[in-house]
Amino acid sequence: PARERGVSEATHASWSSRLLKRIPWERGWPDRRPPVRQGGAGRAVIDAIEIKARGANSVEGALELMPETLFPWFEIPWQQDPRGMIAALSEMESGAKIRTGGTTADAHPDPLSLARFMVACQHADVPFKATAGLHHPLRGEFRLTYEAGSPDGTMFGFLNVFLARELEAEMRFEQDQQRDGLGP
Repeated sequence: PARERGVSEATHASWSSRLLKRIPWERGWPDRRPPVRQGGAGRAVIDAIEIKARGANSVEGALELMPETLFPWFEIPWQQDPRGMIAALSEMESGAKIRTGGTTADAHPDPLSLARFMVACQHADVPFKATAGLHHPLRGEFRLTYEAGSPDGTMFGFLNVFLARELEAEMRFEQDQQRDGLGP
């Protein structure tokens, strides 16, 4: 497959190994989460919470009210520029969440909005997660619900989102290396 596209095995292996080395959990993002409290045999432990962010002030207000044992994920609206709210999250122990789907076509962000969100998180060093509409590995047209006669819509694939995030991180890594005089 790589050879058929004119990519040498050495180049493919180098790119693949660099990609696999840069998976977020190897860079310490889970370390930002508070430790899981051991509740006892058979007990459920809640260590995270998701909150819709309406603005930077709502984020700060929510953080003041919640216990430190919870790691908050703030859902950022993709319909507006996310950089301000994501920058506010970078000062706090929290993560950003984007909803990438829903039961109507207008609930799905366009690729530029999703990319803008992911780049803002990368630049602010804020962990993120994407939820909804990622049930398929590759981007394509799928039914929006499991109901008979449901309308179709374009959904992101979970592999597309993962690879886009990793490619952006790799490009930023290379830019940082060049800036610091460590790369070509």
